[in-house]
Amino acid sequence: MDQILTRLKKSGLSDGQLDVIKDSIKTLEKRKTDFDDRISDRELAKVYQDINRLLEATDGAKLSQHQRTILAQQILFQAAHPDEISQGYHNTCNVTTLENIMYSRQPSLVSKVVVDAALTGQFKTADDTVVKLSAQNLRPDAEASNNPPFDGERSFASQIFQETAVNVYWQRQSIAPDGSTSRKGDIHYEVGVRDAALGHSQI
Repeated sequence: MDQILTRLKKSGLSDGQLDVIKDSIKTLEKRKTDFDDRISDRELAKVYQDINRLLEATDGAKLSQHQRTILAQQILFQAAHPDEISQGYHNTCNVTTLENIMYSRQPSLVSKVVVDAALTGQFKTADDTVVKLSAQNLRPDAEASNNPPFDGERSFASQIFQETAVNVYWQRQSIAPDGSTSRKGDIHYEVGVRDAALGHSQI
């Protein structure tokens, strides 16, 4: 936790942004003893480890230091305030619900998805399926370019999680939405694609 604050202070954030980060950490620490909204010490430690991994990366990361700093802020905020998560103007309500539940119960599951994707451009599922993300998936769209996002908009961290979660489903499929057949791993979902048949993601 102290390492995170030290790194973020050196990243040129404003006092206001740092205050939001400190408030998020304070809220997360309270969740360790909150009977109705409790997360374990171990679970929170894993979130902090992921954020440190995100911030300390140097060569080879798919996203810039500036983008990774934004993701660190947003992961902390959304882990502290899962009710603030939004799908924005995207047809991703199913995975947004999943994201909300995971942040509420096991936020490290979300932080690992976002950090792995930001650093490597891919995510390995529990059954060893490697889900690859395109440059478009990792590029913040119009909503995600706002930090913090405006009310009702989707954050950059949520964009990455949701795009990854939808691709966990589609990259395991061999039949595309139009009925054509493909090899597993060849069907991709990208930002801006509105598909009514997204299916259910399993991470």
